[in-house]
Amino acid sequence: MAQTLAACAVTSDMKVLDVACGPGIIACELARVGADVTGIDLIPAMIEQARLHADREGVTVAYHIGNALHLPFQADSFDRVVTRYSFHHMQEPGKVLAEMVRVCRPDGRIIVIDATPDAECQKEYDRAETLRDPSHTSALTLHQLLSLGTDAGLSPVVIHQYRLESRLQDQVAPEDWNALKAVFA
Repeated sequence: MAQTLAACAVTSDMKVLDVACGPGIIACELARVGADVTGIDLIPAMIEQARLHADREGVTVAYHIGNALHLPFQADSFDRVVTRYSFHHMQEPGKVLAEMVRVCRPDGRIIVIDATPDAECQKEYDRAETLRDPSHTSALTLHQLLSLGTDAGLSPVVIHQYRLESRLQDQVAPEDWNALKAVFA
């Protein structure tokens, strides 16, 4: 979380948008800094979880149900636009990134955090991830993600990579365990 907050470099006078906010983990952390935070997600159940999370944390976040392909905000509305672990769920991440750029002020910052497998592992990573989560589409390699940014008129300011380790058996439902083991065998 510290790396995410550092990448966002949010101050209390900023307006921040969390795209595909899920249960509101990032939105609430950014609101804790005092920023004016808005979260948007396509799935109503995620927005409900996000609202409950904000209530538990004692922070204020404006949550909206909506599609990241058509963000319901004016151009140049936000100082920071962030998305965390969402691009691998999107059919058209380039179009989502273009929308993020549209709603971000020219002197603002776009923050994209996601899994970036090596090119030689991408296909099998996607196969394994789809077993774990059927909403997975494809995890972009770092090169693919940077290319999307270039296409959207962005230039990288900070690139930080880290390993996120977990136990394989904790990643899937019991009925999918043998299929996932076979991928790794």
